[in-house]
Amino acid sequence: MPTPYDGVRVRAGSLNNLISGNSIFSNAQLGIDLGAYGVTANVDCETGQGTAANAGQNYPVLSNAYCGTVTLIRGVLDSGKGKNLHAQFFSNPSRQRAGLRRGQVFLGQTNLTLSATMCSSNFTVLLPVSIPAGWVVTATATDPASNTSEFSAWVPVVIVPKLLSSAVQPGQPAVLLSWTNNGGNYVLQQTFSLNPPQVWTTITNALQLANGFYALTLSATNGDAFYRLQEQ
Repeated sequence: MPTPYDGVRVRAGSLNNLISGNSIFSNAQLGIDLGAYGVTANVDCETGQGTAANAGQNYPVLSNAYCGTVTLIRGVLDSGKGKNLHAQFFSNPSRQRAGLRRGQVFLGQTNLTLSATMCSSNFTVLLPVSIPAGWVVTATATDPASNTSEFSAWVPVVIVPKLLSSAVQPGQPAVLLSWTNNGGNYVLQQTFSLNPPQVWTTITNALQLANGFYALTLSATNGDAFYRLQEQ
């Protein structure tokens, strides 16, 4: 049964509380709660937050997460100018109601550095993990003084569809490529060698949408050709 409390609570005035790599779930309230009960809104540039719980460290705002053999996560982080921050990413096995933010499975981490003149920056992180369909992703941010934020709001994981290919028939030097329309935003890319450094180019042929599938027909080559879907 879910406990009626937060997973971790940091009270106002308490600083330098590192919350890293944990599995926090099944509590009825927030996974991490800074200050007063409930989600604490981010403050632009964290102005005036020096004595707030964990110095009012802002959480990342995630925009989307795509998963195939690896997971790509995009978002934005607003914090102090010139800060070097540590972002961690987590997955959860089902969509929680919007107010509950948790992190059951630790996915990985990355370092983010804000410029000396900007309080916020977009980020894209690629993690060597896969996430099941129907799961969601959250994130935290930690500053150099070990002040960890609350969990971000979750975003659903979009599973990158498999790229399907027809067989090339004698006398018909063409190949049909297709993938399911799952609501994601992808481009089709091509390379002629998988040896490093790989060079992928985007195919700009017009796509046809029919019966829930995107498809296009390409001329077959005499040599090897490799194709992939890339998230936009």
